[in-house]
Amino acid sequence: MFKKILAISLLITSISSSHATEGNFSITKFRAERDIKKVLTLTQRQQAIVKISALSALELTEALQQVVATSLEKKFIGQQEVVLILTQLTSYYGFPRAEKSIDALASSIDKHLSLTLPPDTSKARYKKGVEEYTKLDKNGYQTIITAFKPMSVGLTDTTYQLFGDAFGIPGLTIKERQLATISALAALGTARPQLQYHLGTSIQVGLTKAEIMDMVIYMQFLAGMPAAYNAALAAKEVFAAKSENPYTD
Repeated sequence: MFKKILAISLLITSISSSHATEGNFSITKFRAERDIKKVLTLTQRQQAIVKISALSALELTEALQQVVATSLEKKFIGQQEVVLILTQLTSYYGFPRAEKSIDALASSIDKHLSLTLPPDTSKARYKKGVEEYTKLDKNGYQTIITAFKPMSVGLTDTTYQLFGDAFGIPGLTIKERQLATISALAALGTARPQLQYHLGTSIQVGLTKAEIMDMVIYMQFLAGMPAAYNAALAAKEVFAAKSENPYTD
C-alpha cells in the first residue's frame, strides 16, 4: 500500500512539475514578445513580413502556419503576398526550403492561386532580372558581371533568370521585398556579405534605419540573440559607410 501511495505521489509531483515548466516557458515567451513589441515601430503588415520571412528561412513550419493564419485572418497580408514572399526568398534560401513552407501552408493558401510570371524565355527572364536588380542598386548588375562572369557565364545568366521570376511578379512594394530579404538573411545567419549588401540597398530604396533596427530587435525573439547581434553588427557597418557592396574589392 505504501509503495502504491508513494508511486502515485511521485506521479502527481512529476505532472505538476511538467505543467509548471510549460507554464513558466509560456510566461517567458509572452514576456519576451510583449517587451519586444513595445519598442517596435513597424506596422502589423511589416511585422508579418518579418515573421513569415524569418520562420520560413528557419524551416519552423508550425510557427509559420500560426503566423500566416493569424495574419490572413486579421488582414495584415493577403494569400498572394505570402506566396510572393516565399517565391522571392527562393533566391536567398533555395527552392526546397520555400517548397517546404508552401506545403506547410496548404490549408491557408488557395492551391489554385495563380501569379503573373515573366514570359518563359531566357532572354525575357534575364532582362526582367536585370531590371529588378537595378531598382535595388543601379550599379549592382555591372558589379556582379565584373566579379563573377569571368568565372562562370552560367552562374550569372541563371542568377538573373531566376531573379526575374522571383522579383518580376507584382504585388509587393520594393521596400517590403527588401524587408523580407534582410529578415530571411538575418535569420539564416550564414550570409553576412549578402545581408550587408541588402541592408545597404534597403536604405537606398527607402527603408529607414529605425525599420531595419526594428527587424533586428524582432530577430531576438524569432532567431535568437546571436542572429540579432550579427545583423546589428552588419547594420552598424552599413550605417557608417552609408552604402556597401561586398562584391567589390
